[in-house]
Order: sequence, then structure tokens, then C-alpha cells
Amino acid sequence: KKALSASQIAKKEVARKQKEEAKKESEKQKLAESLQKLKGTVEKGEKKEIKGKIYRSLKNRSKLPAIIACSVFLALTAVFAWYKSGEKERVVEELKFFEIPEKVDLLSARKYNLGKFVDIGASFVPVLVKKYPQMNDNQKIATVIIMGEFKDNLSIPILIEAMLSENSTLAGFAACSASKIYEISIQPIIEKLKTVPNEKKKYLIDALAKSSQDEALLGIVPFCKDSNAVVRKISIESLSYFPKKKEAIDILFTALLDSEKEVSEQAVSVFHNLYNKQFLGDYAEILYPKLLKVLSDNKEPDKKANILRTMAVVGLCINKETGENYVSKFRNTVRESFKSEFLPEKLASVYALGRFQDEEMMSELMDSFDSDEVELTYRVAEALSNLNYKDVPEKLLTKKWSKRNHVLESLAKILFDY
Repeated sequence: KKALSASQIAKKEVARKQKEEAKKESEKQKLAESLQKLKGTVEKGEKKEIKGKIYRSLKNRSKLPAIIACSVFLALTAVFAWYKSGEKERVVEELKFFEIPEKVDLLSARKYNLGKFVDIGASFVPVLVKKYPQMNDNQKIATVIIMGEFKDNLSIPILIEAMLSENSTLAGFAACSASKIYEISIQPIIEKLKTVPNEKKKYLIDALAKSSQDEALLGIVPFCKDSNAVVRKISIESLSYFPKKKEAIDILFTALLDSEKEVSEQAVSVFHNLYNKQFLGDYAEILYPKLLKVLSDNKEPDKKANILRTMAVVGLCINKETGENYVSKFRNTVRESFKSEFLPEKLASVYALGRFQDEEMMSELMDSFDSDEVELTYRVAEALSNLNYKDVPEKLLTKKWSKRNHVLESLAKILFDY
């Protein structure tokens, strides 16, 4: 029994070891299979990734034309932006060939063929301001014309500088442009007038006048009483731009008696201007008694002459209520002045008689025709022509005249006019 028992135990031990080895072999087999399976999975993933890369590469290549086109567009945009950034500077160079107008006027920049430059817009003004010091006269004149199209405060110093220029064309156009942007120019101009020399004030005053604004008139009024006769004359002349302002008319009337002949004659000229533009009629009712009184009170022939010339204008104004002119108000006074021994007064009265077509004075005028004073003969000839009276030629031909050139010349002119 002991031997049998030992033999059984040995068999069991062998069986156990075999079972353990079989188990280990099975585990090795499973591990090998797992590794093989894992290897297959890895290889499959790598192949898939490679395929993805190939696909994406092909896909990216299909977008290549679009990418290139986009890149070209961006490059062109950058070049265009760079070109545009220098466009305004190049345009300034074009202004070198601007043809300077023969006449200074308040026309728009487009009328002077500058529309292309105006179309650039207000952003062009800073460029013009920057380049102005280096410009030639053509460029400067074009610049100040263009500035009149934009209400930009940057323009004011340039326009004022131009108005002080020795170049009258440049100064004239600068005054025109400043008057067009009066909302921002009037006050700076008035301030500048306080400091500049008298000989530099002309175009500054002109700019104020052309604006025709009340504020501008207030700025001009003090200079109508300036101690400098030239400044007074310029200021009086500028009042023609304020035909509807009674204050301007009052100043003109006072200027008729100015101590300087050139100033008083300028006042007469402005009255003529206002009459020709049909603005003076509104003031005739006020003016005629004042003119009669001041003529009566004054003894200076030159001043009386200016008053008589103004009567010759106011007398033809029409009273809107009666439909009649004012000739009858002045006729007797003018006839009396015709008898004056002072030539200035006599010449002025002859002028008035001609404008009034005073036929009753025909004989008296003819008596003064053959005069030693050449100017008197010429003025009488004009008056006789202005009478437009059918008896004038016949009366002239029945008289004997001297053979002096100025007499024969004036006689021929009268007969030609009739």
C-alpha cells in the first residue's frame, strides 16, 4: 500500500506540472496573438494616416490657383494704396501748367477747368497748404481758386498771405475765394487789416466787400474815414457791393465832400454804378434835398462839381409812387451853376444839363461851344448830343465857328451822333 501510494503521488505531480506547462503555453499563445493583433492595428492606422496626408495634399493643391489669385490681389491692393497715397502730391505738380485767366472774377473753380482737382475733395486742402511755399505762380493762383470751394480754416492763412502778395492776379483771386468762404474768413481778415501797412490793405478790403455781408460792412466802415486818402478811396469804392445798405449810402454822401479829390470823385463814381444797376432809386427821395442843401452851403468849385454830377444821376431816378423822375427838383439849380466862372462847376453843370435833356438850355450851351477851354468844348458837344433835340444840327450849321481843331472835331461828332 505504501508503494502504491508513492506511485500515485508521483503521477499526480507529473500531471500537475504538465497542466502548468500547458497553461503557460496557452498564455504565451494568447500573448502572441494579442501582439500580432496590435501590430496589425498599428499598421492599419499608419496606412490611414498616410492616406489622409496624401488626400489633404491633393486637396490643398486644388486650392492653389485661388491662393495665388488672392496673393496677387493683396499685392496689387498694396501697390494701389501706395500709389494713391502719393496721388495728391503728383496732382500738385500738374498745377504748374495751369493757364492763368486774363480776368480776375468770382467764377467757380470748375469754370477755370479745375474741376478735376476739386473732385479730390477737402482732403486736398492740407496737401495744398503744405506745398504752397514751394509753388510757382501758376500753382499758387490755381491753389487759391480751389480753396474757395472748401470752407477749411487751413486755407485762411494762405489766402491772406496771397492777398498781401505783390502779384495782383494772385491777390485778386485770393480775395475772390476768401469772399466765397466768408463764414470763416471775415473775422481773420478784419483782424489782419488792423496790422498791415496801408499799401497792403486793398485786397483785404476787396475780399470783405465782395462777400456783401453786414459783418463785412462793419469792418470796412472805419477805413472809409481813414487818415490815408488811398485807403479811403479803396474803401469808398468797395461800398458798391452794399447797394441795399443805407449806411453805405450815407457814407458815400459824406465822401462827396472829402478833402481829397480822388476820394470824392470815387464817391460820385459809386453813385453812378448804383444808378446803372438800378439800386439808387430807393434812396433818391432822401438824397435830393440833401444834395440841394449841401450845394447851396458849399463854396468850393471842386466839391460843388461832385455834387452836381451826383445830381445828374439822382435826377434820373424814378419815384415809385409818382412814376416821375427828380429832374425838376434840380433843373433850376443846375442852370444857375452853368453860369459859374469856375470851370469845374461849369463842366459838371453842362454834364447834368445833357443828362436832363434840357432843351431850353440849347442856345446857352451853343454859346459855350467855341471855347478856349478844350475840355468845355468837348463836354458841351456831349451835352448837345444827349439833348436828342431835332433842332440842334440845324442851329449848329447856321452858326460860324472858329477853325480850331477841337471845335471842328466836336462839331463833326455832334452831327455824326444826330
